[in-house]
Amino acid sequence: MKLSTLISLVTLASIAALADTPQNTSPLKYSNFPSESAIAAIEGNRRILHRDDFSTDTLHRIWGCSNPKTRIESGVLKSHSDGGPSGKLKVSVEPFANATLEFRFRLKTAQGFGFGFDDLTAKDVSHGGHLIGISIRKDRVIVNDVVTGIYNLSHYEKYKDKKITPELENLFERCRAELPFSFVLDRWYAVKVNIDGEQLDLYIDDRKIIEFRSPGISHPRKDMYRFNVAKGNMEFDDVTLVSYLK
Repeated sequence: MKLSTLISLVTLASIAALADTPQNTSPLKYSNFPSESAIAAIEGNRRILHRDDFSTDTLHRIWGCSNPKTRIESGVLKSHSDGGPSGKLKVSVEPFANATLEFRFRLKTAQGFGFGFDDLTAKDVSHGGHLIGISIRKDRVIVNDVVTGIYNLSHYEKYKDKKITPELENLFERCRAELPFSFVLDRWYAVKVNIDGEQLDLYIDDRKIIEFRSPGISHPRKDMYRFNVAKGNMEFDDVTLVSYLK
């Protein structure tokens, strides 16, 4: 097969596989051609599902961004949000069960941000296919098994309408872990989240701060991770998502 034909086939396959990726309306430059940041690669016993250091001004279309104020500048991804859905960044990846997500962030004026993991095929189980939600605020870190708790379709309407019974309140509390933690503006922090079965461990600057266990963490398919920037400015760098070969 000619190289040009092979490249065309690979590119078309990549575009088809990413059909569910949110429409990009930001001024960021995007590429359809598979790159290191978009192709799963094997390194020893690790499978690199996604990696970006923002060393170029081009993102692969596995990124979804509807925020016109998001840009790559000086080797970092800079995001500004006025609050609400405009602050969302999403990355579609090869499905996985267990993995480690690492990235660095710096709060400029934003008071915090959220990130988490979804399964776009599980919208009949969880609102929006959301599985795990993690919130980093200036003074705390929160981990939430939302597929078992607040976003499970059996509970979501009651949660949304604030018709929560004592039994549901107890369930929601069991699906949640919270720890006080003080973050300083304009300083870089390194985050690592390790998912292994029902266990989720969260590290800040190589220090484990949360060990959390809940049934929804072990959801067998995760095919997207996302960032949701609270109102203000912040920056991301050195994003890596890795699964491990048995």
